[in-house]
Amino acid sequence: QTSHVNMKCEDEIHPLTTLVELLEWNEDTHVSSMCQAILDDIPSLPPLSPSDQPKTLVCHDMKGGYNEDRLLSGCSDHTAYRFVHWSAIDSFVYFSHHFITIPPPGWTAAAHANGVDMLGTLITENDEGVTLCSEIFSSLETVEKVVMQLTNITRIHKFQGWLINIENKVAPVAIGLVIVFLQKLRKAMKGLDQRNLLIWYDSITHDGSLHWQDQLNGYNSCFYEVCDAIFLNYSWKVEYLKASKSYATLFPNLQHFGVAISREAQGKNSTQANCSCDGGSTDHKTDASGGEEYMKECIKCNALTKLSTENWHVKSYELSKFNKIFSGEEKKIYVGVDVFGRNFYGGGGFNTKEAMEVIREQGLSAAIFAPGWCYETLGCEGFTENNCTFWGLLDEFLYQHGPRTLPLYTTFSEGSGDVIYCDGVAMEKKN
Repeated sequence: QTSHVNMKCEDEIHPLTTLVELLEWNEDTHVSSMCQAILDDIPSLPPLSPSDQPKTLVCHDMKGGYNEDRLLSGCSDHTAYRFVHWSAIDSFVYFSHHFITIPPPGWTAAAHANGVDMLGTLITENDEGVTLCSEIFSSLETVEKVVMQLTNITRIHKFQGWLINIENKVAPVAIGLVIVFLQKLRKAMKGLDQRNLLIWYDSITHDGSLHWQDQLNGYNSCFYEVCDAIFLNYSWKVEYLKASKSYATLFPNLQHFGVAISREAQGKNSTQANCSCDGGSTDHKTDASGGEEYMKECIKCNALTKLSTENWHVKSYELSKFNKIFSGEEKKIYVGVDVFGRNFYGGGGFNTKEAMEVIREQGLSAAIFAPGWCYETLGCEGFTENNCTFWGLLDEFLYQHGPRTLPLYTTFSEGSGDVIYCDGVAMEKKN
């Protein structure tokens, strides 16, 4: 089906599925121009002021993504999925199982109109993911090209960061470059806007194994350390949440952890030399082929100097040997909430409130995955009622934000209907 605009295939937004597609992505395209025009036409509310309250993120996974919402001029199916509970959330991740998921502008515009941040997704998985990661993390040059393209996409499509989900094993020799990639991408995101976010999904561990932890601990903390937050896998237990909170409270911040590693590396045949600004350092491995060259990056000027090859893998679960600098930011832990209830506490569905209750008891943030369950499993006919029931059951565990300014004007529209209007004139009745 099409809208009142004569749709062409180039009037659709699509994901990027290969590294070549990402590296060849160009902002000077018809689709990019249309997306910018859509986002420029719809006013945005100012973002919410930072608060100490736990956050709520929605991760939108609907039938693989890029359904009717891929159409840049809208669609004629008024029963298509829609989300209206923007006042209950802080961030919205548009998710698919394609390599690079760029949020359709309709979603981004709706989020911004309600003061909610929009994030895209980078995902690698299965054998194809192993190949992708071997390509991306083959050299520092490739990492920097990927970071540049992701930054350009973020800027042109006007969203606020990325969920990084590497769900395949990664060669241990490449983990250093994974850390560098995250550091550089986060720095680039903050260069666009200090509020932008980089969120890591709990998947691989510090040695590159694919082993979901379902908690924050020493096996995945090296990734959490260089991102803004971590999105925990869904198969957690209550004791894992308590342990995650304790670990976050005890976890040193990035700068001091880097200095601690540098101190540990000293005396281990290190060839390090402080840069002229002496701005402190973080450590990472940059030679993904030989596996024997490690570097120290100055936090202030980004100068690189060589470090010892012996002791880069200071085990993060041995942090007790270092002086601890505590962060206490439990809200940086987004606990995965699978509404489909797959191996999940409470079973999901209308019982999702059981999981939300224990998450909030620990003061942690929540990442609600696939709330479109109401639509996919219960059908579209009773969707509005079922959706309101679902979110109503969660209401006591959400932090609602109301209008930013008064007076308030609303039509209480869900953004869909039987007739398309332009400047108040009916253009086409939908079938």
